[in-house]
Amino acid sequence: FGCGCWAERNDACSVAIASSGTGEFLMKSLFSKSICDACSFDDLTPETIRIHLNKIFLNRIMTPINADKYFGFILLKMITNENQSRLVEFLCAHNTQTMFIGYMTTNQSKVTTVFSELKSNDPLSINIDSIHLT
Repeated sequence: FGCGCWAERNDACSVAIASSGTGEFLMKSLFSKSICDACSFDDLTPETIRIHLNKIFLNRIMTPINADKYFGFILLKMITNENQSRLVEFLCAHNTQTMFIGYMTTNQSKVTTVFSELKSNDPLSINIDSIHLT
């Protein structure tokens, strides 16, 4: 429940997330639901994501300090404005050494791929990439 994938719609905001990682810790933290809830109400910025990842997963009191807590996720957030125009944000984040992402919009004829690699070997390092789609 709420650990591998989650989607919800609140008024003019829809958020969907799919995640993978250290299963037991993802499940205990309700990882996907927690990130989805946070992004439904806050601006989707790398700093917002980083704060929530540290709070609900990496620095969580209920998990051992020395445990390997790996995650990777993709997230879509769509906001519908009063004039019915839509803003869609695609975000990916991970703390594994690498993550490979592919996505395609209805306006594209081929898939866009992204290879994301940590810039540091620090175990608390997190890569967060955000793309605005319309």
